[in-house]
Amino acid sequence: MEKKDFRYSVLILHDDYLEFTWNELTAEMTEDEFKEIMLEYASFVEKYHPKRLLLDALENKFLLTPAIQEWTDKNIFKRTYDAGLRRNAYIYPKDFLAQMGVEQIFDEEIVRQKEHNFFYDREEALKWLLLK
Repeated sequence: MEKKDFRYSVLILHDDYLEFTWNELTAEMTEDEFKEIMLEYASFVEKYHPKRLLLDALENKFLLTPAIQEWTDKNIFKRTYDAGLRRNAYIYPKDFLAQMGVEQIFDEEIVRQKEHNFFYDREEALKWLLLK
């Protein structure tokens, strides 16, 4: 099992999936720090080629501005898709998903190319993620 710790998040490579968990310290995270972590995440995916991602953002306090969303679409999603990431389970607080439409979170073309689903509960997300 490979693991990479950051101040605001942790990446853990399990046998069947990659786990990416944001913590409550994200309330203090700057845009540059977010970008740095996301670039490290993309490099991690390129190195290990996981097919599945469990993204746990239940404790995330960082605001995804439209500019950050656009940067992520252009600099991260294509890289991870090209590295083989195909099935993604995203865990968000209910209030987060209520405030933002899915189309605001992710680039529509990338979303169409991947299997993805959104959850409020880790166990449900993991069960769905490992179905195939």
